[in-house]
Amino acid sequence: MSDWRHVMRTPDGPPTTAGPAPTTAGSAPTDGGSAPTDRARCAADPAADSAWFADSPAADLASFADDPAADLAWFADDPAAAETWAYGYPAPGADERAARAWAATAHAAAKSVGEAAVQVVGQGALARLIRLALPGPAPGSDPQPEVVVETTGSAAGIRGALDAVAPGGRVLLAARPLSSTTPLPTYHAVHRPGIRVLPIPWCDGVGDVPEHLMACSLRCIPWMSHGHGGT
Repeated sequence: MSDWRHVMRTPDGPPTTAGPAPTTAGSAPTDGGSAPTDRARCAADPAADSAWFADSPAADLASFADDPAADLAWFADDPAAAETWAYGYPAPGADERAARAWAATAHAAAKSVGEAAVQVVGQGALARLIRLALPGPAPGSDPQPEVVVETTGSAAGIRGALDAVAPGGRVLLAARPLSSTTPLPTYHAVHRPGIRVLPIPWCDGVGDVPEHLMACSLRCIPWMSHGHGGT
């Protein structure tokens, strides 16, 4: 079993954790032209490891030590972000469980996208693994994609995904929303343009995972745990 947390970076210290229904703030990252770089770093060079995330400074996750679920090894999707989400897994074997869960969810998201033009919102581990798993053109190459995959869970990320997707397109929520309620202009952003908003359930390691995707996911673990992961 795993546990979920919302992680927020405090202005003068390390991230703190909150329950499943916090408020959200800030802007969500987008593709930013990083998709081909992600693929080249991990797919073209199987021996590459932490260099895949060398341009993203990791946060100190020591604050998890004060959490009531501190017996779990925690893995944050994007430790460099002002707020993100994390899953905790019991040790031993936490590293592999987390890597398999991220890879399996990325694989499921890529299968849901298929060959459609797509944009992936986010710069965390899940977003980068989804970009790597996609079989079609590099994400972000279409200015108005048929599918947008949202991985930040933030209100800004969800709104941005709805703004970016083509009329009649799909928004896939690959991350659990950070807030239990997200105010949205449902008529103008969803109903009138005919947008379908669909979830990608967290796989938690269930299902087959391509070997290369699992290998890249394992390379993310030191960045996601910043030395506080399991074994």
